Amino acid sequence: MGQRVTLRDLAKAAKLARSTVSIALRNSPLVAEATRRRVQELAASMGYRPDPEREIFGRRLRRGEGAREVPLAFISYNAGNTVGSEWGNGRALERVARSRGYHLGFYPCGEYPCDQELDRILYNRGTKGIILGRTLPFHPEPQLTWDRYAVVAVSWPNLDCPFHMVYNDSLAAVSLAVEQVQALGYRRIGMSLFNQQSGVMEDFIRRCAIAKISKDLLAQGMGVPPMVEDVESHKAFLRWIKRHKPDCVIGGNPLVGQFLVNSGIQIPRDMGYASLNGGTPDGCAGCAVTPDEVARAAIDLIDTLLRRGENGMPEVRYDLLIEPRWVPGPTLRPQP
Repeated sequence: MGQRVTLRDLAKAAKLARSTVSIALRNSPLVAEATRRRVQELAASMGYRPDPEREIFGRRLRRGEGAREVPLAFISYNAGNTVGSEWGNGRALERVARSRGYHLGFYPCGEYPCDQELDRILYNRGTKGIILGRTLPFHPEPQLTWDRYAVVAVSWPNLDCPFHMVYNDSLAAVSLAVEQVQALGYRRIGMSLFNQQSGVMEDFIRRCAIAKISKDLLAQGMGVPPMVEDVESHKAFLRWIKRHKPDCVIGGNPLVGQFLVNSGIQIPRDMGYASLNGGTPDGCAGCAVTPDEVARAAIDLIDTLLRRGENGMPEVRYDLLIEPRWVPGPTLRPQP
């Protein structure tokens, strides 16, 4: 393995003071934009990665404390067991954490006899930051000594999350999808969502967004009543299709698309389809937020909290919303 590129190396190559390079890497307006861009491009070409461990170690030395590792933990009830899921096994988080100079460990809640045992292991391993993945609705918050850790959640089952959060902007996704299908000429737009069994906060927000925007579409004569159900019923979905005859369905989760395919509906000949799922499968039009985009925001927020020494439950929670992008696909086509 090659020697790590340090801030000193970067400053020498840029012919600038280390303090100037450090400020430029943080994209601070205290340094001219041209200098910031030059330093950031040089850092990328040299393979420079920030070293949070060194920075926090330096802070500890100034306080008269000894050396210590600063690993991160990803805690989820399915952190290592969900096949094919980027968030289930945290691969996106791991990639981004490594690129930022962190080491991410995986801790599936179900593998520990109690929260106290998990807390003990995290503490003994020197864990300084925790990213919370999907938890169980009836046990959303592991009973840990939270003041020991900087904490960011990327999933939560209700609106009462006590930690800073990073998640998809569901309202923006619904608005973007409607705008795109309207531009193609669809005029009977129907939206459908089946709440996930495990429950996530985004479902609630997406449900509210669908209700509000569907009401606006109905008032404009460009929509049909939405179908938002707690029970995953193929028969109820078919009844909704036959009764309201949408020319395009916007699905709040993958099950909607599966129901359309299983119903024998030819897409896009019989009906258009777009996904709000946050990441579209191959060949499907819709809104997408990649796991890497959410991971980058989560790791950056953890990094900021660690550098500021802000641990535990904040007095004021930050919600960092990731804006979706539109992905065209053959499930939609221009209407006559």
